[in-house]
Amino acid sequence: MRHTGRMRRAGGIRDFFAGAGLFWRGVRLWSKSPQLMLMGLVPGLVAALVFGAVLVVMIINLRGIAGWIIDVAVTRDTNPMVELAEVFVAFALFFGTILAVIYTFATVTLLIGTPFFERISQRVDSALGVPASFAGAGQGNSIWKGVKESLRRLLLVAPVGLLVFVVGLLPLVGTVIAFTLGAMFGGWFLALELTEYPLARRGLPSLAQRRAILGHSRALSVGFGAMVFVVFLIPGGAVLVMPAAVAGGTLLARRVSGEPVTTAARTPR
Repeated sequence: MRHTGRMRRAGGIRDFFAGAGLFWRGVRLWSKSPQLMLMGLVPGLVAALVFGAVLVVMIINLRGIAGWIIDVAVTRDTNPMVELAEVFVAFALFFGTILAVIYTFATVTLLIGTPFFERISQRVDSALGVPASFAGAGQGNSIWKGVKESLRRLLLVAPVGLLVFVVGLLPLVGTVIAFTLGAMFGGWFLALELTEYPLARRGLPSLAQRRAILGHSRALSVGFGAMVFVVFLIPGGAVLVMPAAVAGGTLLARRVSGEPVTTAARTPR
């Protein structure tokens, strides 16, 4: 039993890093095609302007918001640790905001850039060989349906953001644990987001269907999404690599569908 457990853990670790590798394969596919490099940058830039403004406002008011939370929770005059607690709350707020911005950025960018990102995903599939079960584009991805799907996913991520905020309040280890939780949970949600187009073309258009098929390869899926999450933390990374993340999401969809993910002789143009 112990040997079996170790084998499962080792397999899970291998799958996790294999998932991270799918993102970098997506980067290579994206970087070899000038059209793929340009395609999808505009939606990311538009979303970045909006979310950048929100983040700046949050950072400017971070100490004030943290102070307000402390004032509600304790009486300053009777607690000498108030200043330290305020710093911890500010850190927790900051990381919780980063998590929310990363996830909602991906959601909004994919929504407003649907035509661009669908083309990227289709071209990756074309370069690697379209499977016999391929249903093609047009799975009913209307704007209204996309909005409803996005809202449903945001409702799923809200409790995670709250959990990360609470964990971030823990002294000393809180920030590290919160970052790890954010990367793991955020990675899972990003995997759900970035496989939407390719899995819809394979007859799996709903969130429940994506959760089911990705859940069978959870370590692989989380590894891919966590890698995207970490790159998104780099200033400007979310805008620059969003098209590459879509390409990587297509590779992930192919992998969980039992299709080849090695690059064919010709690169998508």
